Amino acid sequence: MIFTWKESRTYPADAQAVGGELEKLRAAAGGILLPSAVVDCASSKKSALHPLFEWNDKTAGIKFRKHQARLILRAIVIHMDEDEGLPPTGYVNVKIETEEGSEQYYMTAIDAVSNEVTRAYVLAQALRAADRFREKYRHLEELAEIMAAIETAIA
Repeated sequence: MIFTWKESRTYPADAQAVGGELEKLRAAAGGILLPSAVVDCASSKKSALHPLFEWNDKTAGIKFRKHQARLILRAIVIHMDEDEGLPPTGYVNVKIETEEGSEQYYMTAIDAVSNEVTRAYVLAQALRAADRFREKYRHLEELAEIMAAIETAIA
């Protein structure tokens, strides 16, 4: 097997070595992978997985709480006033390039698509997500019509 990182991702470890360790774990567990087994394996400094994790507990705790906050922001649904006739929405992640660098934050989807700059970013995110969906499920013939629509949209 050959392992590579997804195009949009970079990690401080060799994908082939990481994939090999994951396959050993999967084989040892009867064909499945559990996140807890991956973390256990990665705890060894000799593991190819080791540099992919934050091992300083204080730093990891802060990062995990930020991760939890992102999960909450993505999970909450905003129901607008029924009088306005707007569908339920939520928060979306927006990244804006400025002269000082880039800023990343969350805003309501309605606000994001109401602004030219943030709308372009949200649309680009949506098209990338659709392309990832297409790649992940391309083998399912039952989704041929959806795949064709995605092909048209991302072209």
